[in-house]
Amino acid sequence: EVLISGRRSVDSAVVLYALGVRRGDPILAFDPEAARVALESIPWVEHATVERRLPDTIYVKVEERRPMALWQNGGSFRLGDPDGTELPVEAVAAFPYVPMIVGPDAPKAAIELLPLLTARPTVKSVLLPALMPANGAVFVSPVTTLTISSGTPSSSAAICANEVFVPV
Repeated sequence: EVLISGRRSVDSAVVLYALGVRRGDPILAFDPEAARVALESIPWVEHATVERRLPDTIYVKVEERRPMALWQNGGSFRLGDPDGTELPVEAVAAFPYVPMIVGPDAPKAAIELLPLLTARPTVKSVLLPALMPANGAVFVSPVTTLTISSGTPSSSAAICANEVFVPV
């Protein structure tokens, strides 16, 4: 028997495949450390704990990565976590709470931008997709217009009125 806890986004079949175990396999032949390494190679899995519980149970606790943003680039979508790990996404609609960023360099800007916006929930709540053009400025298309540009007014990131300044 295999018990899995903590799984939300990663498919259970993927977890079972990574474990490399089938019904009827001897439990003492099962290698929990090898299974943990295999599980942590799955993009969605940040950390895994695998235990062999005699007489016949394998217990798996999965800690999944938390998506920071949905990145649209060239017509494809990917999720990213705060460490920059790309996460596969099959259904964009499954992540309505994740801000969308658009453009080839958007993930780099989002790593600085999104924590800043999280500190300002009112500003964050009106944001829709952020666009990252080639010149490095980020323009956000919200319900209320908000322009995000790099540099001034100071060397640290700050939100002033309707403008967000992010140092580069």
